[in-house]
Parts: sequence; C-alpha cells; structure tokens
Amino acid sequence: MDKFLTIPDLVEKCDERSTILYKLGPDTPISYWGMAMMGEGGELCNLLAKLERAKLGGADGGNSLKTEDITKEKLAEEMGGLVIYLAILSKRIGISLEDAIIKTFNDKSLKMGYPIMLEKNNQIAQSHDDKLTAHVKLLIRNFESLEHALTPYGQGGLNALRKVMEGATSNDGVNWTNIKK
Repeated sequence: MDKFLTIPDLVEKCDERSTILYKLGPDTPISYWGMAMMGEGGELCNLLAKLERAKLGGADGGNSLKTEDITKEKLAEEMGGLVIYLAILSKRIGISLEDAIIKTFNDKSLKMGYPIMLEKNNQIAQSHDDKLTAHVKLLIRNFESLEHALTPYGQGGLNALRKVMEGATSNDGVNWTNIKK
C-alpha cells in the first residue's frame, strides 16, 4: 500500500460506512455517537481492570473473560472501536479531528515547555516564537535540574552556574533569565 492512512481519510471512511452499511445517517442523534464511543472506552477499561485485578491477586473471571482470554488483539479491537466512533462524532459535529489533535498536542507541549510540535501537511503548526518559548522553558527546567544536581557542591558551583546563565542570550536577543517559567 503506497498511501498512509490520514486522520481526514479515517473520518470520511468511518462516516461513510456508518451511513451506508449501518443506516446511521446525518439524522442520527449526536448523543448516539458519544454513547457508542464511551461504550467502547468502557469495554477497554473493563479489560484493563480485569488484568490489574488479577495482577493484584484478585479473582479472575467473574461473568465474562478470564485474563488468559484478554489479548493485545482484543485490546486493539476496543481501542479501534473507540477511535472509529470518535472520528464519526467529530464529523457529525463539524470539528476537524486532525486540527483538534494538533492544537491540543501543541498547546500542551507549549504549556509544559516541550519543544516537539505536531505538523499538518508538512507545515509548521506553531509559530517560531512559540517554538522558541517551548525550547526556553525546557532549557529552564533543565537548568533547574542542573542547579539541583550542583547543590551538593556548595554555593561555588551554584554561583558559577548562575553567572553563566545571567549572561546567556540567544542570537535573537532574548534574555533567557527573564523568560517566565
């Protein structure tokens, strides 16, 4: 297969199949898709709970599967179902699932100072300034870890590190010591 599956392709194929095969067209209540998605999520969580309960020495089995019957394929089936219903739900309420994933991922990366960003259609999803801010936040976190690591060496080691950081500026003229955490 030459072509990779894209999120927009997934959304379109899932919606088309639900309409043609299952006769669940645009008039299907939105709540149906939310409930179907949560049903798949609940089944996945139930399988995971059974595995955890058995690992902790609890009863195995009950009314349904035993842990020996829970396979990666079964877990994958529930995950796949959850994503399929999410794809249909996004289409039916007019939200681009791809855009939502990219925005949420990148917003969280920026907030946490993580420099990796998702891209759409080979275009940078965040501005240069946002990426620079994420890199700076990550460097500050690393500085704080280094500062903590140098504590056993006394005030001399910490003062040397602070002196280096106070004079550090980027080529863009950003004073790294004034960046908020």
